[in-house]
Amino acid sequence: MPRCCLTFLAITAGLLGSVPVNAAANERLDGVWEVTSAIEDGQILPIKAIKEKLIRDARLTIQGQTMSFIAPDGKPKVRTFVTNSEVRPRTVDFAGTEKLGSQGIYLLDGDDLVICLSAEEGQPRPTNFTSRQGQDTILITLRRLAGANPPAPAPPVAPAPPPVKPPQPAKEDMRRMLIGTWGHQDDKTIDRIALNPDGTFSVERTWKRGLRKLLDQEERTSGRWDVKDGILTFTVTASTDRDIIGQVYSRRITSLTNTELIYVDNQTGIRRVEWRIR
Repeated sequence: MPRCCLTFLAITAGLLGSVPVNAAANERLDGVWEVTSAIEDGQILPIKAIKEKLIRDARLTIQGQTMSFIAPDGKPKVRTFVTNSEVRPRTVDFAGTEKLGSQGIYLLDGDDLVICLSAEEGQPRPTNFTSRQGQDTILITLRRLAGANPPAPAPPVAPAPPPVKPPQPAKEDMRRMLIGTWGHQDDKTIDRIALNPDGTFSVERTWKRGLRKLLDQEERTSGRWDVKDGILTFTVTASTDRDIIGQVYSRRITSLTNTELIYVDNQTGIRRVEWRIR
């Protein structure tokens, strides 16, 4: 699935007061909605991937100015929003505690809802309901479900494994230097990886933009790590991404200092730089 690139503007209390809100329009949005299609920058996002990575069952509930849904890991999420039905096309802005930087428009036709939003912080609000390559917009269509109830929370994700006795590595100095928390970010994600002295690791990935940013989505992975002959290996025992549980990943370390870790992914050949956070 292409990486989602939909961001929404989180509005402060003062800005919220300056946006005209049509209560009747919000009332017409009430109900349980199912995502029927999503197109980002001209590319179709498969519904199966949306269900597995973003919104469980691809369903969300709107009540008043609140949107709620269940993440794939069973965690409930809530977002507030405001609409302005006095302009054409109608506008929608999502609110929160953090500035997300996106503005949108929507079209309601009975039980069909179309939303188009800008993908990048600081971009102008879309003026039409399209998402072509290079536009940096995402177009979502939803269908209101008659008599549907919000999905029940899923069982919690399996906890991280208990600490295990670390193996004796060939190079104790390298192991000692690796212990700590490392970080990496690009224009879309922020990754933090903790290599613990007991041989366990945990990884947290958060999104800086896109649908996953709006939905407060994060990926959490944990397991065991080891280093031998300059090869750093990770064995995944628990993750919000069930597809990678039981997988083993290896990285060939090319440079290691007290502040910087550079390695090459043995599966993909991609070079990556991690910086020590603590």
